[in-house]
This record gives sequence, C-alpha cells and structure tokens, in this order.
Amino acid sequence: MGHFDKLEATRVAADTMNSRYLDFCGGFVGNLVTGTAITDAVTDSGTGGNAAAILAATLVDGEIVACAYDGGAAGTLYLPKAVNGAYCAVEITGDIDEASAFKFEARGSAVATSTAVLAKQLIGPLNEHGASAQTVETAGTAEVPTSVTLVYTAAAADTNFLGVGSVIQFYCPKDDQWLVRVTNIAEGTGATGVFSVA
Repeated sequence: MGHFDKLEATRVAADTMNSRYLDFCGGFVGNLVTGTAITDAVTDSGTGGNAAAILAATLVDGEIVACAYDGGAAGTLYLPKAVNGAYCAVEITGDIDEASAFKFEARGSAVATSTAVLAKQLIGPLNEHGASAQTVETAGTAEVPTSVTLVYTAAAADTNFLGVGSVIQFYCPKDDQWLVRVTNIAEGTGATGVFSVA
C-alpha cells in the first residue's frame, strides 16, 4: 500500500468514526444493523451468569437490539469491546415495571476489555419527567473516570421514565471509555425510575 493509499484509508476510517459520533449525538440509529433480540430470560441470566450467558447478553458493535427485559428479576447487559468509534444501541421493548436493577456493564463480557469505564458525563433521560427521573453523574474525573456500571431501577408502577420504545445509545470516543445517550418514552407520568452508577 502506497503513502497516498494509507492516507486515504486513514481518512475513510476517520470519516466513519465521525459519522458514527454524529449519529450518536443526533440520536440516529439508522446506520446500525438490527441485531438478535435479547429476551427477558437472557437479560436475567446475564446477571452473575457463566461465560455463555454473559456472551448472550453482550451487545455488538454496529448493532441496535431490542431488549424485552421487564424488571421482574435483576438483569444485566454487557457492552462490547470499548475501541475508539464503537457504537451500539438498545431499544427497550419490555415493560420495565418491577423494582429490580437493570445493569449495563462496561466490563465483564467475554469479548470486552477489562479496563473499560463510563466516560465522565451526566446520564439521564432527554425527556425528563418529574423529580424522581434522575440524571446521574459518573464517578472519577474527566482524566480518570471510574464508573463501570450504569444501573436503572424502576418502581413497581406504571409511571417509570424508561418505557417501551426508549433507546439507549453507547459510543466509544476513545479506547476504554463509553458515552451514553438516553432518549426515553415515559410510561404514564414518567415520574419514577432512577439511574445510578457503580
């Protein structure tokens, strides 16, 4: 490969990364491929599961997946390997109306790096409703973020802010760090449900 070919390959890679970042910022998922839907049972099994269960609950770079988790038991999804430009999303298709924790893990997947974290940021619903629809700040500093897990805990009610049709997007602006964007459709008043980090 000649010098100009290498420059062109670098430019194409940069354009792809920038395009994905713009998609993430704009809430656009049309360039993602529809992945295999994740059932409530798969999400439940991802919590403390074996390698096969964790792999089944792991998101894939370049995909948007439907997740039917309903909150009846603790559930966990895992982010893919956190490499610069990675982008994926989850569409909520389950009615999350029980008070179990729904976790998104930056680490722990069979295919993920062991040092990935959530970038220093505020994470919350874009269409916030009510005092309890919290935005959470990730831990650490801009240079050294430390949060590994995003947790959504709904109330046992039909008033949670993360309703059916809500979309959570994940973008990796640099190796081992994830940005999160939440576009929500509230159920009822949307006044219940909280985010936390660990």
